[in-house]
Amino acid sequence: MKIRFVKNRPWTTWNRAFPRDLGSYANVNPEVDRPQRQTTEHRFGKFFPQRTLMFNGYADQVGQMYAGMDLTRGYQDI
Repeated sequence: MKIRFVKNRPWTTWNRAFPRDLGSYANVNPEVDRPQRQTTEHRFGKFFPQRTLMFNGYADQVGQMYAGMDLTRGYQDI
């Protein structure tokens, strides 16, 4: 296994198919208005949808990685 750092984000099947939907902060800020809204989600074992939490509920663990970033931007940055 290896990690390769690149200057530009590579194209994937998803961002080719939906270039204006997901950007580099995909699924981080559910309040950003975009074509595939993710303001609510269905959880296993729950009947009704619930509000999607910032950082998918992992704000305490990963929030510091996004400190100082404008999470309302970066969705059409390709």
